[in-house]
Amino acid sequence: MDIVATKVEGLVLEDLISNLPQNIITDKLFSGDRLGEIEFGTTVFLSDDKFAGLVTVAMTSDTNSPTRNRAIAGIYVFPEYRRLGYGKAMMKLAIELCVQQSLVPIHIDSMSGAILAFIESLGSEFLQYLDRTSFDRTID
Repeated sequence: MDIVATKVEGLVLEDLISNLPQNIITDKLFSGDRLGEIEFGTTVFLSDDKFAGLVTVAMTSDTNSPTRNRAIAGIYVFPEYRRLGYGKAMMKLAIELCVQQSLVPIHIDSMSGAILAFIESLGSEFLQYLDRTSFDRTID
């Protein structure tokens, strides 16, 4: 069965963000004013009231570098849906949407070994659009 990710924005995106575990929102996915800078997200809907996780894209980033004006602001997959392809489907759609809108390169920070491995698993077709910074397992 193919996993189909969907673009979300506006009130739907806000609702999904509000349904993520609170510690993830404040401690890991968003920092400072980043939450207000999110333009869109991608998710996999499992049923009317469930979703596998969320990838969010911010139109600005924490740095002033001209190559870092787009960023993956957050990646979260609920534990029960990890390692099943949902995160990869959401991430690939987020990158594809940025490429379609000429919003590249896309900056992404990796602060854990798991996220670093996940990013690397996307393959060169998608990695070519990412401007990656690794913080060497800050949250492992």
